[in-house]
Amino acid sequence: MNTGLTLAVPMRLRNATLSWDFTRTCNLSCGHCSNADDRASAASDLPLEAATHLLGEFRLSGGVGLHLLGGEPLLRKDFLTVVRLGREFGLQVSVTTNGTVVPDDDAIDWLMQNLAVITVSLDGHEAAVNDPIRGRGTFAAAVGSLRRYRERRDAVSGGAKINISHVLCASNVCHVESMIALANVLAADTLSITYLKRYGNALRLDAPRPARPEALLTAMDRAASLARETAARVVLFEVPRRLQEALQERHGKAVGFGGDSYCDTAEGQLRVSSDGRVYPCFAGTKHMAKTADPLSALDARHVPLPEILDGEIYREFTSDAHDRLRETPWKICRECPHFADRSCYPGCPYEPENVKPRLCQLLEVGR
Repeated sequence: MNTGLTLAVPMRLRNATLSWDFTRTCNLSCGHCSNADDRASAASDLPLEAATHLLGEFRLSGGVGLHLLGGEPLLRKDFLTVVRLGREFGLQVSVTTNGTVVPDDDAIDWLMQNLAVITVSLDGHEAAVNDPIRGRGTFAAAVGSLRRYRERRDAVSGGAKINISHVLCASNVCHVESMIALANVLAADTLSITYLKRYGNALRLDAPRPARPEALLTAMDRAASLARETAARVVLFEVPRRLQEALQERHGKAVGFGGDSYCDTAEGQLRVSSDGRVYPCFAGTKHMAKTADPLSALDARHVPLPEILDGEIYREFTSDAHDRLRETPWKICRECPHFADRSCYPGCPYEPENVKPRLCQLLEVGR
């Protein structure tokens, strides 16, 4: 494919993943949506021509993965075209969908042979738990889409992994056992479990509330214990290293762990807004969108990726992020060998609440 790219780009994003909020359009308004505020303020979606150049420059920079998020990615009309572009650039392409928008069987068959992972969001084991968080009818729609993806993947012997994304909050944290059972019934390959953070819609007064750290610790322990008996692989995200070790010591190594071992801002990832602004990470979309001047310096519609990465705004944020990490106020982290050897960190310094140190504190009390 001739994209017109002649630019030599340093291999500075080796093995990185580009997470792209593919469209600002969504047919839901989930109570805990982390980027609803970004989408509401975004301009029109990044056009295909600019996206082609961005993906090409990312690949030349050493990038290997493309993750399409939203809004709802399947609502964008050129969704299949962009998946094809990603594959032609040699990227491993994955998508996260709410499960209410499902392509026809021919498109599903092609996706099951070209995607690395398709993730469907589901935040409860039954409609009574899920639908108050995600919207009426979303449980039935998501379950139906998961069954259809599995059926078509098996029919064409596709290689795509089918993942369920599950966000723990106060209203569902006590149902983790039932959620794992549902993942088995649906024959999902993995169940990825993370916890609610107060971004976007989660800041609203009527939003789902974050689970208490004590409840999270109990849920993680239960999930790790069940991982030995479940067909779907259970993966816990953003678990501090000392808690990972404790869970594996107690329950074995069947449970998996995901998320960054240490902050990889501007190294292991890029985040692209729906209208084409390039950020070093998810926190960048929140902080830099308010402070960057001019914001146009991050706009991939007009600025080549190497110029964005080398720009003063981008470099200042990444430097500040790492400085803040080194100056963490959490004593339990400063004294931890995992923080010293960069195998764990307290969590993003720009987040309103850091749960990981609290989990470690509870672990120490429990011992």
